[in-house]
Amino acid sequence: LIQFDGTNFTQYVVQEQEAINSPNNIRALITDKKGNVWAGAQNGGVRKFDGQSWTWFTNKEGLSSNHVVSLLEDRHGSIWVGTSDQGVTKIEGSSLSHFSTEDGLTSNAIWTITEDLEGNIWLGADNSLNVIPFGELVKSEKDSLNIKTYRNMDGLEGAEFYANASICDKRGQLW
Repeated sequence: LIQFDGTNFTQYVVQEQEAINSPNNIRALITDKKGNVWAGAQNGGVRKFDGQSWTWFTNKEGLSSNHVVSLLEDRHGSIWVGTSDQGVTKIEGSSLSHFSTEDGLTSNAIWTITEDLEGNIWLGADNSLNVIPFGELVKSEKDSLNIKTYRNMDGLEGAEFYANASICDKRGQLW
């Protein structure tokens, strides 16, 4: 991961003793509302940089998988971490929640994550689009999630999603 401050480049490399396979292979990158930088690595989980130090989230800390391919900060400050093999993890403060095919997702490969203007979370998966309605996110019982799914038969032509390839524009339209 390389930072450019307008004058100099600074490279952040994981120390060999901290390495988990190839954790420098960054697949997703966001800045949250507090100014922290979140970097998701294909084999290294996700790490947060607060300007001084790094905090790691891997499966040892409760992340669903170390294979991170997408990131989103929602309007409430929660960080959503999409993985290529174990669904999505929501980091809300010190609490981690997991959503997978066991909870109603059509795939555990979550390539892109977008929040719409109503607070619904859209998850681009293999050959489908899953929507967790905002009202479902405030429920205390994860077992009763009502996840909406769109596929080719619903008019979603070419339902292949690529990492971090979705947005919600200011009119609320998803791209």
